Amino acid sequence: EVEGDDKALVAKANQAGLAVQALSRWRVVSSGKGGILLSFTNITSAGMAKQVAWQLRQAIQ
Repeated sequence: EVEGDDKALVAKANQAGLAVQALSRWRVVSSGKGGILLSFTNITSAGMAKQVAWQLRQAIQ
C-alpha cells in the first residue's frame, strides 16, 4: 500500500531503471488504495534485495 498516486510513483521508479508495476492498473474497481509490485525473481541475495529496496525508496521520494 502506498500513499498517493501509485502510477506516478511507478513512473519515477521506472525512470530510475526499476521494473515495477502499479497495482491499481490490475484492480477491477476504479477506487481504492494503490500499491507497487516489485518482483524478486532476479534478486540473488539479501544484500541485493536491500540495495534494490533502497533504490526504490530513493526513486519515489
